[in-house]
Amino acid sequence: MKISTKGIILVSIPVVFELLFVTFLILMLQQAESDLRREITSKEIIYNTGVFGRNVAEGATVVAAYTTTHSDYFREKYENNRKGIHSQLRILKSLMTKANKADQLERLKKLEMTTKKGEAILDKIVKTTDSTIEGKSSGFAFSGPLAIVTSKKLIDEVMRNVQSILEEEKILAEAYLKAAAKSRERLQYLIMGFVVFNIIIAMVLANFFSRSITARIKSVIDNTYKVPKGEALTPPIGGSDEIAELDQQFHDMVDELYKAQQMKQYLLSMVSHDLRSPLTSVQGLLTMLAAGTFGEISEKAKKRVETAEVEVKRLIDMTNDLLDVERLASGTLQMEISSTDTDQIIEATMGSMTAFAEQHGIILARQGENIDFQADGDRLVQVMVNLVSNAVKFSEPETTITLCAAIDEADPEKVRFSVIDQGRGIPETHIDKVFEKFQQVEDSDASVKGGKGLGLSICKSIVEAHGGQIGVNSAQGQGSTFWFTVPGS
Repeated sequence: MKISTKGIILVSIPVVFELLFVTFLILMLQQAESDLRREITSKEIIYNTGVFGRNVAEGATVVAAYTTTHSDYFREKYENNRKGIHSQLRILKSLMTKANKADQLERLKKLEMTTKKGEAILDKIVKTTDSTIEGKSSGFAFSGPLAIVTSKKLIDEVMRNVQSILEEEKILAEAYLKAAAKSRERLQYLIMGFVVFNIIIAMVLANFFSRSITARIKSVIDNTYKVPKGEALTPPIGGSDEIAELDQQFHDMVDELYKAQQMKQYLLSMVSHDLRSPLTSVQGLLTMLAAGTFGEISEKAKKRVETAEVEVKRLIDMTNDLLDVERLASGTLQMEISSTDTDQIIEATMGSMTAFAEQHGIILARQGENIDFQADGDRLVQVMVNLVSNAVKFSEPETTITLCAAIDEADPEKVRFSVIDQGRGIPETHIDKVFEKFQQVEDSDASVKGGKGLGLSICKSIVEAHGGQIGVNSAQGQGSTFWFTVPGS
């Protein structure tokens, strides 16, 4: 299965379950909202029914008071009550119709009929009172105690219907309230269940990807650590996804790399035995030829022989450098650590380089104290000789190159060697590259100054094999200071 397919599965499964969760959540929210609306409607019916009952009772009371007091205040208040009663009836009818309450609508119709009957009686009472006040006879003597008794009967009949509606709506409101509470409880359980389910799904998918991707990638990474050590790789992981393809390509690449390393070892062996030995023999032959061992030769021939000898020596030095570089890189060149001191190393370096420096008109000087420490003295002399040789090549005649040795100020546990020249310096853009293989500050340096850019790379490998550091401080036109530090014990 391709990684892209696994990725789609990883995304799709949570999305599907989230869509299902959202669907259930919406349905439950709609149910909870419906219960809430019905609860609110029931409360509105209860409220308006209560207001209606109060208006009816107040209307009957006001009419009774009017028949007794003949006050216009009570007459006017009765008219307002009539309007309020009709308004409340319309509101209740609208609420019950929207809520589809068929039973309550039937009760409301009975209540409305009773109200109309009562309203007709109250209107007669009011008209009788109006006629009495005007001194006329209406033919309908209905006032005083009789009016009060009649009003009370009216109130009792209306309130029985009102109470019936109120009791029904209270029961419904409590039922809706309980339903809403259950909806909220179910919603809480749904959310909690979804969270737990999501955690389980995440763990399952993580385990799936860990087994199918992470573990396989780890196998590839482990193989990358084995390559520098030359260890055998684990078998290809198999499969048809991109990781399997990468692993197979990696195995093929490492197989080619190991073949190349075998060829390199063969080449090094050939250079070491089949090339360097004949070159050494040729060099010895040229030396004897120039010395007249085989008879005197002309000056012109002697110069040609000396030139050939120099070129052969240069070829042997380059061959030795190549071998040293490869041995240091592969870790096969062992350091022979023993007791030595800075004086031995600097004296050996000056002994090797004095004649070369005099040929270029360079003065060698030394500074510093004698310090005992543990190191491979011959290899450190090789480093110093390389550094001094470079300094001589790139310094002007009649300038001084100073060889220094001292305790490192930054780390007193280390010994610091320095080679200070007054040469052309190194451009800032090249300072970080001078210790890399085959690097030259200028393209013409290889042909004019000699060398192939391996000396400083060898120096770096030797110093790092001692557990030290190497660097250079330089500015173009102001000379250079090559330095390196090695452990002092």
